[in-house]
Amino acid sequence: MGKISAKSPRASGSRSSFYVINRRKGFKTFGSKREAELARCYQTILADQGYAPRVHSEVGRITVNDRNNKPVLSDWGYVVEKITTFGCRDSAGGCECDRCCVAEDAYMDEIRDVCDEVEAECGVRVGDRHMGNFGLKNGRVLVIDTGIETFQEY
Repeated sequence: MGKISAKSPRASGSRSSFYVINRRKGFKTFGSKREAELARCYQTILADQGYAPRVHSEVGRITVNDRNNKPVLSDWGYVVEKITTFGCRDSAGGCECDRCCVAEDAYMDEIRDVCDEVEAECGVRVGDRHMGNFGLKNGRVLVIDTGIETFQEY
C-alpha cells in the first residue's frame, strides 16, 4: 500500500474506526490484521454484488495523528469508498436522538430487505442490524460494517 495519511477518526464502532482520506475515500481500521483481512473479504463479496461500498486497497496501515498530534501508524485496515451514514456518531450505541429515530423510521424496512437479499445472493447472514452498520449511496441502502460481529447471530 502506498503512503496514505489521515488526521483523526471520523467515526468509530465497537471494534473499528473510520478515517477520512479525501472526499471519496476513507480508511477502515480493525483490532488486528486478521480481523481486517476477514472484514475486507466480506466487504469485497458484498461490494461485488452491490451491497457494500467498494474496496480500494489491500489490507495495510496508514499514518494517523495520535492524541498529541504526532504521526503514528494506524491499526490494520483498508481503503473503501466513502458513503453517507445513517444517524449520529453514536448510532451503534442505541442512540435515541431525533436524527437516529428519523433514520430508523425511514430505512428499517429497506435494511431488512437488503439483509434478506445479502443472505440469498451472497450466502452470508447480516445479524447485527442497527443503524450504525448501514449507509446510503445513490438512494440505495448498503452494509458498511463488515466486521465479524456483523455476521454473528444476535
